[in-house]
This record gives sequence, C-alpha cells and structure tokens, in this order.
Amino acid sequence: MIEQTKLVPRRRFREFQDTDAWEQRKLSDLAEVRTGKAFSSVDFSDDGEYLVVTNKNILDEANGIPSVGDRIDISEDTILDNYLLSGDNILVTMDGVNIGKTGKYSNEKAVLAQRVGRLNSEQLEFVYQITRSDKFVSEMNKLSVGNAIKHISLKQISDYSFLAPLSEEEQEKIGTFFNQLDNLITLHQRKLDKTQALKTAYLSEMFPAEGESEPKWRFAGFTDAWEQRKYGEVIDLLSGQDFSPSEYNDTCNGIPYMTGASCIVGKETIVNRWTTVPRCLAEKGDVLLVCKGSGYGAIAVLAQEKAHIARQFMALKNLPNLDKVFNFYLLNSVIENIKKDARGLIAGIARDAVIKQEISIPSLEEQSQIGVFFNKIDNLITFHQRKLEKFKKIKKAYLNEMFV
Repeated sequence: MIEQTKLVPRRRFREFQDTDAWEQRKLSDLAEVRTGKAFSSVDFSDDGEYLVVTNKNILDEANGIPSVGDRIDISEDTILDNYLLSGDNILVTMDGVNIGKTGKYSNEKAVLAQRVGRLNSEQLEFVYQITRSDKFVSEMNKLSVGNAIKHISLKQISDYSFLAPLSEEEQEKIGTFFNQLDNLITLHQRKLDKTQALKTAYLSEMFPAEGESEPKWRFAGFTDAWEQRKYGEVIDLLSGQDFSPSEYNDTCNGIPYMTGASCIVGKETIVNRWTTVPRCLAEKGDVLLVCKGSGYGAIAVLAQEKAHIARQFMALKNLPNLDKVFNFYLLNSVIENIKKDARGLIAGIARDAVIKQEISIPSLEEQSQIGVFFNKIDNLITFHQRKLEKFKKIKKAYLNEMFV
C-alpha cells in the first residue's frame, strides 16, 4: 500500500512540526459569513450619525478602509445589532471591478450595506491571510457572474476551500505572525507617506508661490530678494529626437540611447549605441523631463555620464548661475504650472511652456543649501521605500512557505 503524502507547509513553527497534516477546509468552517442591509438612499443625510460602508470603501491592499461615503441615522436596535461594524471584521467586495478584495475594518459608528461580505472569526488574522491571497481573489473572479457588473454570492465565499491546520493554536500563531509583518509594512508605508507629504509641504513653503517673489520659509542668514526670471534665461533646453535603426551600433562611442519613461524613475534603459555626431546629448546632472506620452511630467536627474535622449524627453542643462541639484527641485516646484499648458490629443509639454515659465531664484549659496536639504529628504524617502519593499518581500516569501 502506497503511503499518502502528508499535506504540510514547507515551514512550520517548531512545536507543530510533528503534528497532524493540514486538511481541506471551507471558509464557513472558520468564519461566520454574512452581508449587510439594503439601506434606502432616501434615508441618507449629510450629518447622519452612521457611515454606510459599501464595496466602494474597499479600495486597496492596506488594512485601513476609507471612512467616506453616505451617512444615515438609525434608531432601531435590531438593525444596529445586526449591521453595526464594531468589533473585528473582514470585509469582502462582492460587486464590481474589485471582486474578492478584502480589508479589516472596525467602526462602532458605521453600518454595513448589502452586497458587502462580512467575516467574523475567532481566528481572524489567519482567515485574513487566507482571504488576502491572490488565490482567493482569482477564485472569486472566476466564480463571478453578470454582464455590466460582476458579482459573487455569500455561498461562493462560504464554500471557498483551502488547506489549514486542525489546531486552532497553530492557526492563531500563524495569524499573529503575519499580523506583525502587516503592522511593520503599515508602519513603513505611513513613514513613507509622511515623508513624501513633508517634501510636498516644504516644496510649497521653500519655493515662491505663483505670483510671489520670495518663499514663505528660508534658511537663517539669507535675506536677499530672490531674482525673478524666465526659466529659459537660466537653462539650455535640449529636446530629444527619434533615431532610425541604422543609427544604432553596439560597438561605437559607448553613449547610451535612453528611451521610454522607465529610465526617468531610476532604471537604466540602454538601446544600442548611437554612431553619429551628438544631436541630443544629455550629461550627468542634467535634469530630464518626460514631455510627452506615458509618464509625461516625470522628472529625474541623469546619473550616467552621458546619454542620448529620445523624442519624449527634454534635458534642462543649468547655466552657471543655477545650481544643478537646486534645478531639479525648482522644476518639481513649477511642473504643475507647466503641465497646465499641455497640448495635443496625447498630452505633451511644449518647449515654450518650459522656457517661458516664470521662476524666482536666490543666490547660488542659498540654492545649494536648498538642494542639499531636499536631497536629504529624498534619501529618507528612498530608505523607507526600500524598507517597505524588503518587508513585503519577506511576507511574500513566508506566505509561500507557511501555507500549502
């Protein structure tokens, strides 16, 4: 008789390594599955006591669910007893493009609308990892029916099948472990969001607003007025252009040809080499601007020594009275104004929109300090981004090893 293979994950906590194999379970075995109430829109009011939570509130992968939407006053205790979202809940999107998306939510001043799934469980964190998986979302989408708007049923959610340990203690320990990882991910996401918001605030405070000649906030020791200029007076603006395949040669002058928005956000895109005289040559430290097509308005500083740029780019070469690093943040501070003049069926930034943009600049010494200050903030943003990606990768690896 052939012994049947034990269904166990590759990695288990030590105290459970020699225990029973995992078995097939249904979601309804571990959680109570229900939905909300069909509240009437005529009862909604702007100052209603309770938020009405719908599928639209379940938007992303973060634990939090936006507390915005219709509001309602409710006086009947039976309705509040059945639909109030106090306590620990997992909500599941049952209609629309985000079918199967889930989020944890607790709000004693919110009630659940019809067609939103609600899971309550003694093993909430374990169940949450099951329902957050790509497998769950994929299965719910396969089961969905409907033409204009797809939907799933409570039975389909309840019958979702997966492998789980029999031991509630092991379920709880797995759930707690992943909850701690989720908390770390959330912590670094909040730090990243806070730092990015801080940078945005400083950009608005440390560069003059439209129509003003000086910023609201300056470093100590600088009192001289900022000089008002047109952008074209302090830069040489280089436009990219298209090349024919005959102009590529891998063995020539070693200058990369950069194309596509990917290189503007930190990736190197090298498409052969260009053989003829430099016509659109950007150099290290030049500020690159995506002026048309996908990602237009994106900004970066060229890190390579030299690169030929394609038609969708402009390079802003600073003149002697403009600091290179300051120039990058200066463009960031006025890019939204420049984009207002975007033209064409496919939005694009014209040379004139950049050259004629009104700017104000301080002395080179103050420019340098501003550039260093914002560069430190960007380094902090990069640090938090890397930490966030690190913990996401760690979680993904553990999910693959700790679930069957």
